[in-house]
Order: sequence, then structure tokens, then C-alpha cells
Amino acid sequence: EGGDAIQYVTYQDGSYWSLKTRSAYKLTIWADDTTANNNVFRTNMGLPNWRATVNTWQGIFFMNTATNQPDLTILTPNQLGDNLTPKVLAEQFDFSQYTWDNCCMGTYGEYIVFSGKSFWADANDRLFLYNFRRGTVDILSYSARTIVQNATTLYVGDSTTDNVYEILSGFDDDNQNIENYWVSWDELFGTQNLKKVKRFRIKWVITPEQQIQIY
Repeated sequence: EGGDAIQYVTYQDGSYWSLKTRSAYKLTIWADDTTANNNVFRTNMGLPNWRATVNTWQGIFFMNTATNQPDLTILTPNQLGDNLTPKVLAEQFDFSQYTWDNCCMGTYGEYIVFSGKSFWADANDRLFLYNFRRGTVDILSYSARTIVQNATTLYVGDSTTDNVYEILSGFDDDNQNIENYWVSWDELFGTQNLKKVKRFRIKWVITPEQQIQIY
């Protein structure tokens, strides 16, 4: 075992956890500093780089790219409290449609925020928001190489320029096209025929100059 590069080291539940590119190790040091065990915790589990993880009160979130099917994973304390248990999150989302070699990760409210690349992009061009309460993933067209939250404000370092942006704090779109969309359930209401409704109720926060298109 071993040989793959260490990407991230953190302390959790009395042990040091090292996340490598293709495996994870658990280092436990006795209180008298005379004995230490550094054992393989999991294989087929790893990070693309040291920024692709964040440590929270819930556990360690990270983008697992050790296999051909990348996924968002959390190492969370088990019920006995003596170990961490890996759990794959947002299984409904196909993370293999994006590239994660420069992924970075942070937190923002009830979201885990992380960046990735479209297959055709040379730098990160998508920002993903995983809502750990609802288990949903939203995609935004932001370029981020670093992600930092300060109090209630979220900042990202741009992937291609030496600029830092404050995001998700207002209505300013920097004169760019707004590409956000939402696809509702494929509900047929008992028939394949055209349905007509008099009222479609949605809840959103927009400015008076903005519009929502429904089709």
C-alpha cells in the first residue's frame, strides 16, 4: 500500500486523517508518544488536490476522484464515535460530466460550495452548491480557484485572473447573461395531452427589472 501523494491532513476524533490521491490513512498516536499506528483506512478514495475538501462540524467533505466515477463524499463520525464512516452524497447527480483536477471547496450557510470544469474548459467555469439539508445540487456559472467565507459573505478567487469576487450577495450580474434555470418534475397529471393552468405559483427573489420565463 502507499506511494500516492498526500493531499490533505486533518485531525478528527482523536486521530490524524491523511487523504491521498487514491487512498486514506488513519494515524493514531498514543498519549505517551511512544507508540503510533498509521493504517490504511480506505482505498479507492482520494483527492485531486489539497483544496478539494473542507472540514466541518458534520465531518470531512471532499471530492473523491480516486475512481472513474467521481463523487461528493463525507467522512462522518459513526454512532460509536470511534471511527469515521464514508458516505456518498448527491447520488442522483452525475459528477463524471465535469473535470475536478482543480476543484476547490468551502462552506456557505447550509451549502457545501465547490468548483469544477466543463469538459471543454481550460479552467474552472462552474460553481456547485450542495445543500446538505435537502441533498440537492445547484450549478452556477462562476469561475473559482479558491473559496472563502468571511462572516456572511462568500468570496471566490478567479480561475484565470488575479481577481477576487464577492458573490451571492445581491442582484448584480456583471452584465453577463443569467443562465440559471430550474426543471420541474415530469408530472403528467394523468394524461399526455396539453395541460392548461390559470395560475403557476413560484417563490423567488428578483429585482423589478428582472423577469422569469416559463416554458
